[in-house]
Amino acid sequence: MAASDDTYENENILKLKLEIARYQLAIETEKRKGEEEKRKIEKEKRIQKKFDVIIEEERRKAEEEKRKAEEERRKAEEEKRKAEEEKRKAEEEKRKAEEEKQKAEEEKRNAEEEKRKAEEEKRKQKELNREIELIKTKRMKITQELSSSSMINILTILSDHGSFYNLFVRDHLQSFDINNVLNDNNYLNENTIELIRIYINNVSSMSNANEQQIKSTFQDLILNLLNALNDCTLLKYLDIQALHRVIGKFCPDCCFLFKNVNIDTDQEHKCLQDFIVCVGEFKKCDVSSEASIGQILHYLHLLSVIQNRKKIYGFLTNGKQISFFYIEKKHEWKESYNFYKSQDLDMFNEYSKESLSSDMMITNEEWKNKYLNEVTWKIFINFLTMNDKFYEYTTLNINPSDNLFQNKYNIRKKLGNGLTSVVYLLVKNDNNSLNDDIDQCVMKISKSSLYSEYFLNEVTIIKELKKLNDSNKFNLFFQDILQYSPE
Repeated sequence: MAASDDTYENENILKLKLEIARYQLAIETEKRKGEEEKRKIEKEKRIQKKFDVIIEEERRKAEEEKRKAEEERRKAEEEKRKAEEEKRKAEEEKRKAEEEKQKAEEEKRNAEEEKRKAEEEKRKQKELNREIELIKTKRMKITQELSSSSMINILTILSDHGSFYNLFVRDHLQSFDINNVLNDNNYLNENTIELIRIYINNVSSMSNANEQQIKSTFQDLILNLLNALNDCTLLKYLDIQALHRVIGKFCPDCCFLFKNVNIDTDQEHKCLQDFIVCVGEFKKCDVSSEASIGQILHYLHLLSVIQNRKKIYGFLTNGKQISFFYIEKKHEWKESYNFYKSQDLDMFNEYSKESLSSDMMITNEEWKNKYLNEVTWKIFINFLTMNDKFYEYTTLNINPSDNLFQNKYNIRKKLGNGLTSVVYLLVKNDNNSLNDDIDQCVMKISKSSLYSEYFLNEVTIIKELKKLNDSNKFNLFFQDILQYSPE
């Protein structure tokens, strides 16, 4: 019984143990399941967390996209607003541009109208000024002719140049520096020095030479210098030794014209004095004497009155010294003048016939350094090579570049002297003997550029008259017009 009980008890214990083991197993299983569930939950949490992170990131991105979209929309609206503003401004600018264009066109029309009116006024004023100038010139010409005629008579009657000096110059002679009025040209070169050396050797070789012989030698020098200077000078030296009268009843030793003027000196009839640009005088005696100064200024004064020039230059030399002069009219229509004299300039350093003879074999450079006053000769050559503005030749409206038919014709004589122009007879020169040009023709030269329009009007009228067929003689009268220039 006891054994059965033990067995029973053992079985119960065993069952209990088994039950406990099952419970423990179940607990372990549940525990494992719980842990597994926990792991799953943890995993799910981690997944959920990741998902939440992703969702948050997506939400953030969505918010960012939304913000960007909002920003883009705002920008688009701003751009749209700006575009509309720009459009509005463009339309406003366009409207303003149209208004400005209309205004500009209106102003242009007004300006053109004003210009037309101004040109009309200018034309009327110009026409009025021409008429006034013509009347004034006519009156002044009469006054001038009376005054000039009286002055010419006085100056011509005064044969004694010393008397002229005492009457007109003595209290009115002023000094001037010739260097201040000349350009700084330098044409004193080997060629011109050689010409000067030949001149002084010729003079020194003369024994008991009179004034005329020395004068002739100096004139040859000037002619040779001008030929050597060629295109550098506007002047032409005119040989007038055979003439007895050039300026009134006087005849200067040296007369200079523009190179485009040809005068028939053998048969000219008081027209040479119209074209003289400047003059020079050669004296064997001292150039500083009152008689010598009076002589050159007498010529300049008389020439200025005859030519009605405001200013005219000249020089006085004895071959060793040279002085320059000019006279200037004080008032346009009054015969009152200022007289000017430069310093006396030595042309050579000290020399003798013996020293020149002994130095015949030295070079031109050595000769220049020993005998030549280089400053003076530069001044003299500069005087011969100035531009036309310096010489202030205003008697006729010509300049050195004008075509005066100098290659075909010589000016023979003055045919008429009018208010606005002077008429000259031209005669075919010797160089033109083989050409078919007419033997004689007439040249009309205006006295001022103010009269150019009158010249053009004359040419226009002549052209119209030549179209007439009712008179062959009338056409023949105008057929010999070779060329015209309003200037």
